[in-house]
Amino acid sequence: MDAKADAFAVLAAAGAPVQALQIVPGGPAWLHPGRSGTIQIGPQNVLGYFGELHPRAAEALGADGPMIVFEVILERIPQGKQRATRAKPVLELSAFQPVSRDFAFIVDRSVKAGDIVRAAQNVDKKLITDVTVFDVYEGKGIDSD
Repeated sequence: MDAKADAFAVLAAAGAPVQALQIVPGGPAWLHPGRSGTIQIGPQNVLGYFGELHPRAAEALGADGPMIVFEVILERIPQGKQRATRAKPVLELSAFQPVSRDFAFIVDRSVKAGDIVRAAQNVDKKLITDVTVFDVYEGKGIDSD
């Protein structure tokens, strides 16, 4: 029974950077003062404790002899940095079939094509994937203004 090794195994499985862990003698009052240790990263971030249960705590629990215990504080494990992966992103398929449409708008000469494109793109970003202006018609049937 090696409580320190068990605590390290739990921390490693939970994603703690095992190579950065430090052991400091002692622990909380419920552990035996000379037979316990604290696992931490840096001086302030305590991740757990291990060792022999204090004789008074063991007696209060009705133990017949010494008890070896450990505690791991999972919420104190620092989150690792996200690494760039070569994995493809999750494919998100639309419930709708792709449709390509051409629309014609009659607008004032002062309206810029970029304004029309932005307005169309902002209607529904999930449904509208591409907007382009492909023609500007000036001529018969359209006022010169």
